[in-house]
Amino acid sequence: MSAIVSVGVGLLGVIIGSASSWLLVWRQHQLSTVLDLHREFNSGQLARSRHVASKLVAQNPAKTYLELYQKLSVEDMADVWAVVYFYQRLWLLVKHRQIQRKYVPELFAENFYYWLTVSYESQLMPLDLPVARQVAAFRNWMDRRTTELERQQWREAVTVWEKPIKE
Repeated sequence: MSAIVSVGVGLLGVIIGSASSWLLVWRQHQLSTVLDLHREFNSGQLARSRHVASKLVAQNPAKTYLELYQKLSVEDMADVWAVVYFYQRLWLLVKHRQIQRKYVPELFAENFYYWLTVSYESQLMPLDLPVARQVAAFRNWMDRRTTELERQQWREAVTVWEKPIKE
């Protein structure tokens, strides 16, 4: 009988050890993923795309993304879509719990609310597109994890970035 108990305790130890090891590796992977996304978002290429895209949407505030697509070159729209698709991927990772979600608001909210304010709410979300619905779902998720004061400050910060610099 004591041999059966010993085997059972040993087996339970192996299962608990394996599960906790798997959980630690999974959590580290999730953390690495969110930090990799942050690094990508601030990389030279995506920073350039964000800059070009913000100028394009600001120059065409009354046009939806469909109208921009019809008006602009493929190269110009590539920059606009690069930013949108980044947030689409971020939302899918959040939605499916593939990243450490607790870091997402701190790392991405300020820039996300900038894009919501200057473009997404008026130019992307009115379109009946899957990506527009995904960006809206990400906004709803983010709204639940940030305060009204934070969101107000981020939206007001847009005026700082959009204001011409006097030389």
